[in-house]
Amino acid sequence: MTDDTQRRGLIADLTRRLALASHDELRVVDRVLQRLEQLRFTWLRRGPTSPNDIDTRWHLSARVANGAIVTRCHGRWAEHDMVTCVDSPPVTERCLACQRAAWSDSASDLDPLIAAVLEQLAADDLATANLRDAARAEMLGEDG
Repeated sequence: MTDDTQRRGLIADLTRRLALASHDELRVVDRVLQRLEQLRFTWLRRGPTSPNDIDTRWHLSARVANGAIVTRCHGRWAEHDMVTCVDSPPVTERCLACQRAAWSDSASDLDPLIAAVLEQLAADDLATANLRDAARAEMLGEDG
């Protein structure tokens, strides 16, 4: 199933569920969405600089005065390193240390809850991927 199909299905399900929600429940959802919009981060992933460079995670980062890039998890990249930028990478590919640091520095009481939910989504996605891989291996008769 493509990401677009999954997204459209989730929107349809949320639309149905929101229609059934009370006014106060809608206010809760509105407040969480408002906070997510306020803290919509830009994520960077550094291109490999050698065959041994294995960091494939997306990091929250910023350029510092000398042009270097510093990540929220205290990593540092040279200014000439190639980077890719996205607004919202899959949660399973994010650096959770960067994500936790960003949410813990925030001023809202909602932020720890949002961070915990994002970590739970990452764990759920990983479990689903593992089940899918196991089912594929079983169907193909692979040992392992």
